[in-house]
Amino acid sequence: MAFLFKILAHVNILAVIISGVAYWLLGAIWFSLIFGKTWSSELEKHGVKISDPGKGGMAGKFISTFIFEIFIAFACATLVWVMGIENLGQALKLGLGLGVFFAALPMMIAYSWESRPLKLVLIDIGYPVTGVTLCVIILTFWK
Repeated sequence: MAFLFKILAHVNILAVIISGVAYWLLGAIWFSLIFGKTWSSELEKHGVKISDPGKGGMAGKFISTFIFEIFIAFACATLVWVMGIENLGQALKLGLGLGVFFAALPMMIAYSWESRPLKLVLIDIGYPVTGVTLCVIILTFWK
């Protein structure tokens, strides 16, 4: 418990929230404007049809995604503090390392068993790799 209080004393909670918002906004742009049509098409080719979740369903998905991304941003802030990350090069290395090794690779393991198309895999794994890297960059420069 003492370690948690120590983290909270060194982490900028506003920066955590803003980096979580940035990650969430990236997802909105990533899966709509940048890759929306391709992503939907590739999912349908794989037999997945995204249905209309109804009035409250979509809000719930957006809210839960946002909450999870705040937790990710908090974890990134903790690592930025513990590791003493201070410049863009260090931030890129940490963000890309976290994104690739703790998000992309586990997703690729699961997707290999699901035989997902490469295009879909790259879109899906690109989002957390980019999002975590964005969080780490924001948190490095806004302590």
